[in-house]
Amino acid sequence: MALQVRLTTNSLGNLFVLLEGELEIESCIVLKKQLLALAKKNPCSVMTLDFQQLEFVGASGIGHLVEIVQNLTATHSQIKLSNLRAEFIRVFKLYNFDPCTLLVDDFKLESDQETTASRSNRKSSEI
Repeated sequence: MALQVRLTTNSLGNLFVLLEGELEIESCIVLKKQLLALAKKNPCSVMTLDFQQLEFVGASGIGHLVEIVQNLTATHSQIKLSNLRAEFIRVFKLYNFDPCTLLVDDFKLESDQETTASRSNRKSSEI
């Protein structure tokens, strides 16, 4: 399945980018442009990249994925990663980039600004 990118926003204006399918070199180039443009357009928003539905990342794609995240963190200070698999974390570390500081804490307390209910009410659109 080709890479699909779904963008949702919550009531606070935070962006949630769900990556679905397969990430190959060709789709990395398009993804990088889309995410950098999205970050530039929404400089104050927290952008969370969700890897839960990412089924496959090609050997050439993983290096580009690391580069995309590095570029985003350099240009947009509020980047978070969600559902990042252990094998991806190991590859990020091979590139001297520790993604652990960007990981989303999935165990939110009710006192957090965003609850599960507010997340389910997000507006959905595709990039």
